[in-house]
This record gives sequence, structure tokens and C-alpha cells, in this order.
Amino acid sequence: MKNDNQRDNNDYFKEYISTALIILLESKKFQDITITDIANKAGVSRMTYYRNYNTKEEILLKFLDTLFQEYITTLGHYEMIDVKQFAQLYFACFRKNKRFIEYLVRDDLSYLLLGRYEKYLSQIFLKVSEMIGTPSKYEIAYIAGGLYKILIQWIHDGVVESDEEMAEIFNELIRKPQI
Repeated sequence: MKNDNQRDNNDYFKEYISTALIILLESKKFQDITITDIANKAGVSRMTYYRNYNTKEEILLKFLDTLFQEYITTLGHYEMIDVKQFAQLYFACFRKNKRFIEYLVRDDLSYLLLGRYEKYLSQIFLKVSEMIGTPSKYEIAYIAGGLYKILIQWIHDGVVESDEEMAEIFNELIRKPQI
């Protein structure tokens, strides 16, 4: 029983710490935020921080993991999906988290996002492979790079286009014969 309570407490502490970092990112660059800043904002001790995380980047990676898991879960609700629907759900997911992505771009941390693409895109394509085919590892790398760069450009431009418009753009690009 004690282990379950500790695990529950750690989950709460992780949530407090993650929320604190995201709040701090609203007013400070990532590089200027200290562990003490995060612990104070979260209302936890530095010891509690280090019991749950080794680095500040680890907090961001956990947040990205959650974001990608939510996207995968959303895809799982569809029995059939086409490329356009796949892309529309993708842009809707990232639109909800645009401020966070803006912070990553602003603070030169978007490489963390790219790393998570590499981790999760194979898993995402397994969910939709029977509907859109099973891409090779090179096709996955190609699509990951494209999705990543399109997202960064969209965020940079202020997320002006709707999710549907972005899905149409992606759909056209993916179907366009390559040079």
C-alpha cells in the first residue's frame, strides 16, 4: 500500500513540477530558469524535484511524451482514417499546445520535439498502417521531417491556417510527385 501512495504522490509532484516549468516559460527563457525556480513555483523541495527528474529537459520530454500519447489515443478512436484526417488530428493536437511549442522554438529546444517524432512516429504509423499502408523506415523519416518542419513553420507564422487547411496542405504535399 505504501508503494502505491508513494507512486501517487510522485505523480502529483511530477504534475506540479511540469506545470510550474510551463508557467515559468511564459515569462522566462528556459536557459534562465533554475531548479530552485521550478521547485519554488511547484511548492516542492529541491530533493523532491531531483527524486522525480534529473534535468529540466526531462520535464519537457515527459510533456512531449504525454502530447504524443494523447495523439496516439485519439487516432485509436478511429476505425478507418485517411491521410487528410490523420493530418487534421495532428494539427488539432498541436494547436492545443501551441504555446508550449512556441517556447521550444523560442528557446532553441525544438530538437527535443524532433527527437520525439523519431520515437513516436513508427508507433503512430502502426496505428494507421492498415489504412494508409506501412511506410518504410526511410518514408517514416521523410514524413517525420516534413511534419516537423511544417509544424514549426505554422507555429512561426502564428497558426493562422485552420487545422483543416493544414491537413489539406499536408495531403497535397504527400501526394505530390517528388522532383
